[in-house]
Amino acid sequence: PDAIVSHATTLLQTVRSVMWDHVGVVRTPLGIAKALEALESIQQESEHLVESYKCMETVGVRDAAFAGQAVARAALANPHSAGAHFIQSDEEEDDKDDHPAVDTTVPPQRRMEDESDDSDSDEDERTPVAAQ
Repeated sequence: PDAIVSHATTLLQTVRSVMWDHVGVVRTPLGIAKALEALESIQQESEHLVESYKCMETVGVRDAAFAGQAVARAALANPHSAGAHFIQSDEEEDDKDDHPAVDTTVPPQRRMEDESDDSDSDEDERTPVAAQ
């Protein structure tokens, strides 16, 4: 059972990687097709694991593979970009290795200092509440 659980855990990490790499924010039809192929293989393998030893890990990877397939099929069926997710042409994916990675993290928001005089400060305008 330990080997089965370990293998299921490895497969689950593969599902995560496939989804991130091919069905993430930037998607291509070719990438989605690759993901569907990989997820189908993982789903079949996970079915065998569930038959061998039914536990949270084996059932979890099976369900994750099914869910991943559903998301990938929906992404492939919807050619429109929406929100942060967008479809990139297959040619653009081929070119992505030619471009350096772009840091897309958002820097911490800086506190805006009030450059006006202190008379605009909320602290100066507060009046104490009388005790009742």
